[in-house]
Amino acid sequence: MEQQYEVRRTQWQDEPIIELVDQQAGLTARLAPRLGGNLFSLFSAPHQHELLWAPESPKALVERPTRFGVPLLMPPGRMKQGQFTYGGHTYQFDRNRGEHHSHGLVLTTPWEVEAEEAGPAGAAVTIGVRSWQHVDLLRQFPHAFHLRVEYRLVEGMLRCTASVRNESDRSMPFGMGFHTYLSAPGDPMAWTVRLGASRRFALEDGFPTGAVLPVSGAFDLRQGRPVGESPLDDVYTDLERDAEGWSGVELASAERGLRVYCEADERFPIWVLFTGRVGEGFLAPEPYTIAPNGFNLPQAVSRMWEIAPGAEVPVGTWRIRLA
Repeated sequence: MEQQYEVRRTQWQDEPIIELVDQQAGLTARLAPRLGGNLFSLFSAPHQHELLWAPESPKALVERPTRFGVPLLMPPGRMKQGQFTYGGHTYQFDRNRGEHHSHGLVLTTPWEVEAEEAGPAGAAVTIGVRSWQHVDLLRQFPHAFHLRVEYRLVEGMLRCTASVRNESDRSMPFGMGFHTYLSAPGDPMAWTVRLGASRRFALEDGFPTGAVLPVSGAFDLRQGRPVGESPLDDVYTDLERDAEGWSGVELASAERGLRVYCEADERFPIWVLFTGRVGEGFLAPEPYTIAPNGFNLPQAVSRMWEIAPGAEVPVGTWRIRLA
């Protein structure tokens, strides 16, 4: 009898990748560990639909690492001047977006494959980064840490679970996010987005000011609206959750008979929604543990974590599923 779940090591135009396969659900996920640990494809055979905004080649992913699949962000979002102060130490991140820093330190870091599994509990791969093995990372963020991300296909859904261990001898500030690009091809007015969130962060020049406002007008997505109605680049909080604690974004197309959910557990109190220019063909629902520029905001607002020396903590779990 054919095994339901498989893990395959293969090639993508000469780039070593890992495939996770759920035969029964007809789902295949493809991960490029060396290219920032990006899970760049999630294909549904029954729907003949690529669920993620996938690059055409490894070269395209290298050239635009923030634009495809699932970029891994630590910390997420932009940081003013690439600078913040914590514990009496001033940190300077590389200014990779004009005069600011964008999307964290592990975005293009090669990740190591730490574990693989295929069995009754699904098809899974765990990748990790040990910061002390990366000079550029330590130069900007002088803490030894071990960050691990597990991707698992199980019961027709993709689950992502992360954890981090502070291996340094002092407290470490922390925040993480996942830039999940969902594919929404064709007419953007034929796709609808819904998010149960009652408040949003006020933004100034794209940075949260620290103020949190009630949603209203075009910002209110609780009843859903067409993706193509207006561009999205907004930060939401005060989230509706189900009985198990999941919040989530729904992307639906009646025309295609598709309803895609990106959902996150209670360790993610913030969603960023991003469309780029209307009509580019994607919606990016991004679960964050911390507000963008959070290291420069009051902790009560930003939700910045402080991880004690030697402590290992779960970052959280998010998932993509089809209704």
